[in-house]
Amino acid sequence: ALACLGVFGVHFQQMTGVDADGGPFSLSRLMLNGNTGVCLFFLLSGFLLSLPVWSANPETRNQKLLQGYVRRRTMRILPAYLVCLAALVLVTRHWQTAGERLDVLLHGMLLHNYRDSTFYSINAPFWTVAVQVQFYTVFGMLVSLLVRLRTVSDRVLLLVTGALIPAAWLLHMLLLSEFDGFPSPPNGDGFYGQSPVLTRSLIAHLPIFVLGTMTAWCHVKCSRSSRNCISASAADLLFVGSAFLLLLILATPLDDILQVPGGRYNLPFVPLLLAGMILLVPRSRAVMRCLDVPPLRGIGMISYGIYLFHVPCLKLAAAVLHSGGTSPETAPILFAVSGGLLSIAVASLSWFLLERHLLARAGSSRVGIHSE
Repeated sequence: ALACLGVFGVHFQQMTGVDADGGPFSLSRLMLNGNTGVCLFFLLSGFLLSLPVWSANPETRNQKLLQGYVRRRTMRILPAYLVCLAALVLVTRHWQTAGERLDVLLHGMLLHNYRDSTFYSINAPFWTVAVQVQFYTVFGMLVSLLVRLRTVSDRVLLLVTGALIPAAWLLHMLLLSEFDGFPSPPNGDGFYGQSPVLTRSLIAHLPIFVLGTMTAWCHVKCSRSSRNCISASAADLLFVGSAFLLLLILATPLDDILQVPGGRYNLPFVPLLLAGMILLVPRSRAVMRCLDVPPLRGIGMISYGIYLFHVPCLKLAAAVLHSGGTSPETAPILFAVSGGLLSIAVASLSWFLLERHLLARAGSSRVGIHSE
């Protein structure tokens, strides 16, 4: 829920230009850094996907683990995405030229993030869905290999998994340096230093996905421990402290300092903070109660739909405001309320008419958890 609200805030700020400063704190910086919600999406994806793997006994891991994984991931991601894609293509008549037809084809195959001209073309948030599905594919291949390595201990697997973080970052930096200085081609489809195809690639985000899988290992080990890893009150305090540090980084010039070159979402500092907060939530008491209040729980249930549909809904709300002689810039509160309510309404329809039925049919054990 919090992740999708953060991403909503990014696009709201981009369309309104709303800003306010108080000392070193900047509202516009904080809202634009709401894209950290994507980081949380990716962390939770790695976390939730790998939980069954780390929870299973190495001796009993089998191909059914992979089959169940593929079924749940397909039902979770693709139907709502394809419905949203089809609706946008039909409404905008995005098929009239050869370029538009290729654009639709690449989106249907979830390969649109490999061309600059199609990266953000139909719906800006779609690029993250492509990256996620590509990670799911890689993860599925790793699980398929894992079920054949029953003699390898989880600790060895964890070390190998952890080594992927610096390896992926180094490969990402190598690619950026290789194409640094290349001019943007006239047709907008080629590799160059700041091309989103490179800066927002699967490799660029792989450290975050992998950190999510390692967080899942820590969660499983703590859950199986005969002793409490941490008291509920300590978990509450640490969570609040981590949230304050997160706010401090995202809303102040620390945002420009606390990140490695080429790292996404203030890597490694913000992803590590978020990973720690993910671990703390199930061990807390007050934080759990706050996050489980009905409004947040309801938004969490439909969060994937909100993520998919909120940009078209915001654009529609903006068009209605313009037709009434005003604009998002002059009426930001009205724009936020109308765009937000419309996003919730459309996402709710998607959930109740489509997603929950398909997830139930897929036998998902986490039908009520949709933060990823």
